[in-house]
Amino acid sequence: MNIIFQAGRAIVPILALALVACGSGDTPEKHLANARQFMSESKNESALLELKSALQKDSSLGEARWLLGKIYFDAGDLLSAGKELQRALELNWSADDVLPALAQSLLFQGKYPEVLQFPTSELQSAGRADLLGSKALAAAAMGENKKSARLIKQALTELPDSLPALLAKARILTNQGELERASDITQELIVIDPTNTVVWRLMGDIRTAQRDSAGAIKAFGRVLDLQQNDFFSRFKRSMLLLETGDSDAARADATELLTIAPSHPGANYILGIIQFREGDYPEAIASLTAAEPAYSDLPLALLFMGSAQLLEGDLDQAAIYASRFQSVAPQSLQGAKLLATVRIQQARYKEVQVLLTPVLEVSPTDISALNLMSNALLHDGKTDQGIELLFRVAQLQPNSADAQTRLGAGLLMGGESEAASQYIQSALKLDPKFQQADILLIMNHLLSLDYKAAIKSAKAYRQRNPLSTAAMNILGRVYQAAGQQSKASEAFVSALALDEGDPGANFSLAEMALARKDTSRARKHYEAILEHHDNYLPALLGLALLDAEDQDGPGLVRHLEQAIAAHPDAVEPKLLLGRFHISDGRSDKVAPLLADLNQVQRKSPRVLQLVAIAQLSVNDSSNARYTLEQLIAAEPGNAETHHLMAVAAAQAGDALRSEVEIKRALQVNENHFPARIAAAKLSLANNRIDEFLQHLKRLVSLAPGNSEVILLQAAEAQNNGKIAEAIKLSEKAFITTPVPATLKALAIYTDVGGDRDGAQQLYRTWLSQIPDDIEITLALAQSLQSSNAVAEAVTLYEKLLLLDPQNVAALNNLAWMLRETEPAKALTFARRAGSLAPESAAVLDTLAMVEFSNKEYKRAMRSVNRALKQRPQAPALVYHRAMIRAAQGNSVSAKEDLVKLLAHTTEFAEFGEAQALLESLP
Repeated sequence: MNIIFQAGRAIVPILALALVACGSGDTPEKHLANARQFMSESKNESALLELKSALQKDSSLGEARWLLGKIYFDAGDLLSAGKELQRALELNWSADDVLPALAQSLLFQGKYPEVLQFPTSELQSAGRADLLGSKALAAAAMGENKKSARLIKQALTELPDSLPALLAKARILTNQGELERASDITQELIVIDPTNTVVWRLMGDIRTAQRDSAGAIKAFGRVLDLQQNDFFSRFKRSMLLLETGDSDAARADATELLTIAPSHPGANYILGIIQFREGDYPEAIASLTAAEPAYSDLPLALLFMGSAQLLEGDLDQAAIYASRFQSVAPQSLQGAKLLATVRIQQARYKEVQVLLTPVLEVSPTDISALNLMSNALLHDGKTDQGIELLFRVAQLQPNSADAQTRLGAGLLMGGESEAASQYIQSALKLDPKFQQADILLIMNHLLSLDYKAAIKSAKAYRQRNPLSTAAMNILGRVYQAAGQQSKASEAFVSALALDEGDPGANFSLAEMALARKDTSRARKHYEAILEHHDNYLPALLGLALLDAEDQDGPGLVRHLEQAIAAHPDAVEPKLLLGRFHISDGRSDKVAPLLADLNQVQRKSPRVLQLVAIAQLSVNDSSNARYTLEQLIAAEPGNAETHHLMAVAAAQAGDALRSEVEIKRALQVNENHFPARIAAAKLSLANNRIDEFLQHLKRLVSLAPGNSEVILLQAAEAQNNGKIAEAIKLSEKAFITTPVPATLKALAIYTDVGGDRDGAQQLYRTWLSQIPDDIEITLALAQSLQSSNAVAEAVTLYEKLLLLDPQNVAALNNLAWMLRETEPAKALTFARRAGSLAPESAAVLDTLAMVEFSNKEYKRAMRSVNRALKQRPQAPALVYHRAMIRAAQGNSVSAKEDLVKLLAHTTEFAEFGEAQALLESLP
């Protein structure tokens, strides 16, 4: 039987493919006509939909491919344009249309050798001259100037007034820096054809090269007057507007570009720079992430991205982008300072010194570089050098309290407390409200563990700021550090006397209450914050965590949803709610919850881990592996990440990768419990018993009462032929942890022990209490199917599909059972399963056999061949292909399949049927 068992190698949905109907009975030709009309009206989006509808009905329409290529080209999607134009060519659409356009697409992609290889002999004069012009540009780009000149001459010989050839000549002159000659030719072409957008576009490029920004903006504006959807001209104009400081106009152009191509790097770059300048760093990060693929052309995207990440507090991402910019632009002083800023926070002080030495050689009075270098030197133990630089900063900025304080801090680190005090007092004189000086002294005492001096300084700070809750909170924190909890509490209470809703004092008192396990008191402090600070995020999160501890699911959801509504850009409440949904068996709610995250937030390790766990919980191994690859790249030394990848690989049937990842997890952390469990299971599955026993021994020492460990002990008992002991141990595991996994283990051992009815009764008892349990419903249906109780199994599978319409196992198994009695109905189920799991050999095999039962032999052959690509040696698949070939009248090929199959194996369920088929063939 071709049953998919969820308990074994699960076959799951990879992508839910929506089957979109065209919405009408229009013919492909009608859709094509509609597309032409829309294109004539510059309604390219509508034309795009019509062309796709036409190609859904007839994928061999060369004109549709040609027009689709043009639309993609105009939108700046050159890769898609090239693909469609190539298909149009393969479908014998006019080479005069396709080759020149395809050549332009490849030119923009830098594929110059391919352009030079295009034949010109089959083209008419106009098309040949056009293509020769593109070839000339390609040759020039490769440095073959003589060849380029020769091609231009050929083009103009072919057609003396060939506009493309003359444009190519002007373009090459532009590329060679002969801007005046290029400008003269372009001016002449404008007189000849003042409405030609290509000519105006070239003029814009020439004016840009001449640093005539106003002239270039005017030229590109003329293009857009003539052709509003000209993507490249709008992009170039927006870049010029950005450079000239006209942010409003640049934003308008960029926004328009993003309506045409939402993921275009250049448009997102422009928008990202504007957002960064306005201080909207989260949005800038989102935009610049989309610009990242074009970093080689737009390297400043990396610099701005790193800066935005740093300002948002994401040090890891800031380090990645700053490092990349430094490698792309090693001479950039700004890039070196950005990376140095990040390395300071990462305590990589020697790297900072290497980075900033050349900066200070070029710019010895750069205040920010001096401050960074002094910081690095002080932390690296080079106190004298650091102080020397701080003196220089103080001299350069004699009226800066910040400079004086920095110098004081440096002197303190050098042990010169008396001199430090002078500079700190100087800072306070310059700015009596400059509280960093006071705080610096207090922190220095705390770091030195001189709690008496810290308390004295904190009291002095409070006396100078008697109405400051911050001063009271600092005193409370100092008392806490000194272990004087009652005095700390008094200080925080005094802060609340000044402001009963003060977040700092309330949080500190809540922490102290939690340390005493007084959750009720902690809850009151969080609620006090919210009474005075609506929707204060940390307070809402604190309440949600208390709800979780109190097992108050509705309360947790309420507080987290309130936090999300009030702070839609915050990640933490979404992560907490996502974890709750997974633990509550509602993993499907995780993706919508994270849908509004920007691109950078999506790459956060914590977000990636949550997404991966949610995907794994529904057996979406394909997407989980993709997510985990990103997570491993971000955190290669995380044992849990490697374990999750092992789970994903196992779900996908990649046993080798699974084992590799388990070993990596244990190398990182030998006591990582889930990885050790997985290693034990893998050893047992591969009959490496000594290795399995070693893992089991370690697990018993780590968690002897854990239900998974008990089940492994049951597996050991079964391996030794002690079925009764295995049943007893699995029963213990189920009593310890009554969940579907332990129930299924108990049922399986009961079945192996010869009591299938008892096993099925275990499932029925569970379902009498939890009737909508999908996992147990599937397990019972599979057991009934194995018992040949077809009618009841069908009923259960149909019930299961009401609960989970995309359950591939149910769809596949229903199709298999109904393929002979109700072939049309079976075909519906098989096709749904095939759309959900298009790479599953088992699903494709079922689809092939159901199509075979419906006498759709051509489709059946396609399906079984796809299955054989996944599992080329599977005997059942080879036999099924022989069946289909025989039904098609191809007895010779069917015989070849069967002879080879039966000569190599006799151990497959349908051996007898295969032998009978061979004997029946003429």
